[in-house]
Amino acid sequence: MHPSIPIPWLAILVAVFASFAIGGVWYGPLFGAAWRAAMGFAPDAPPDGREIARGSALNLLGTFVLAFVLAHEVAIWRPSTWGHASPDAHWALHGFFAGAVMWLGYVVPTLLNGPAFERKPWKVFFISAGYQFVSLQAAALILSGWTAR
Repeated sequence: MHPSIPIPWLAILVAVFASFAIGGVWYGPLFGAAWRAAMGFAPDAPPDGREIARGSALNLLGTFVLAFVLAHEVAIWRPSTWGHASPDAHWALHGFFAGAVMWLGYVVPTLLNGPAFERKPWKVFFISAGYQFVSLQAAALILSGWTAR
């Protein structure tokens, strides 16, 4: 039996917005100075507008793709998606595990390339991995709660 996975487009857009908001706080007041220092960026040399626009556009595209895939991941954790009569667990549980599995299985291994091959400090890895975990959890909970049956 094939799963029945609806695409919650509005929830995906809300999840993308939430990820951007979390990123603004994470790489701003929370860990921005530590991240910039660990990356070796001069505190008195902020990026120019073109650089910010380009980075934001790429990040938007990547976050949209990630939220689209995450919407599917959230759905496959539900037995009802597969047509099983067994009841679904609470929607937050499905969201948590979907976000955690994507983080541990895809994001962390990819981020490990930074300290392994790109000579990025471990501090950058931990700041980035922390952001990705929080962002994925927020997006997964939005998607799971939005589509709860």
